[in-house]
Amino acid sequence: MTEAEWLSATEPTPMLDFLRGKASDRKLRLVAVACCRRIWRSFTDECSRRAIEVAEQFADEKATIEELGKACISARQAVEQVNWDVVRQAACATAWLNISSEISGDSDYNSGIATAMDFAVREVGKGGRVHEAALENKGQTDLLREIIGNPFRPVSLDPAWLTWNDGTIPKLAQVIYDERAFDRLPILADALEESSCDNADVLGHCRQPGNHVRGCWVIDLILGKE
Repeated sequence: MTEAEWLSATEPTPMLDFLRGKASDRKLRLVAVACCRRIWRSFTDECSRRAIEVAEQFADEKATIEELGKACISARQAVEQVNWDVVRQAACATAWLNISSEISGDSDYNSGIATAMDFAVREVGKGGRVHEAALENKGQTDLLREIIGNPFRPVSLDPAWLTWNDGTIPKLAQVIYDERAFDRLPILADALEESSCDNADVLGHCRQPGNHVRGCWVIDLILGKE
């Protein structure tokens, strides 16, 4: 895959194939979580939703492996007890299986995420909604670019960003992360610019309209998350 293909891709599978061995477990876990959150209404039982939430907490070391295990087992049991159609059951199974490789013993995050993505496309495209399915595919590629950034042009952290104005930038980044206050990203861009940041990728991403999620590459860069 070339840089141009990464930036213009509208199908996530080639991007995932390219990322094999290049992205951290945390990043890939947050991609899976964000994919599940894109189709949140499809997870109609609380156990599946809880498994997704605990997986996100686990990615940030705010939940233990034991807590993740219990949440995932509860989600699986909930699926087994509900007389849903096969596709709906696959949705919940995907939610707990593909965000918990430590539990399932599956270290192939890419395969799991691809399964989750494929389900999401089929879910929104039910009933012949081809256009909606295509939009979901595109949304997933945007999600990968949101969390991974541009792997062909990695950005290095400028230490000046951390000390400018008594640490305003990392403090703001932490609030955005903790509170999911992504509407404040343009404010972060202004602060970065005042601190002498002139990186077009960083500033452009912060001012980019659309949905941002936990794992946003700029926030992660500032907070030192991998």
